[in-house]
Amino acid sequence: MMEYNMNFFDISIRYILMMFAGILMGVFNQPAFLFLAVYFFLQAILGWCPLYAILGINTCNFKDND
Repeated sequence: MMEYNMNFFDISIRYILMMFAGILMGVFNQPAFLFLAVYFFLQAILGWCPLYAILGINTCNFKDND
């Protein structure tokens, strides 16, 4: 199961990268930037980064109380 592995700062960076990729897509009219923007959007909205998961990095401060 996917668990959150990004904190608020990491998610904010992903949103900034998403906006930057969207602007580049509009300027250069290249669909590759659109796919990159969607990739960053999904990371930000889910709070989960696949690269962090592979490397075992977890910057999330949220603790689940089961």
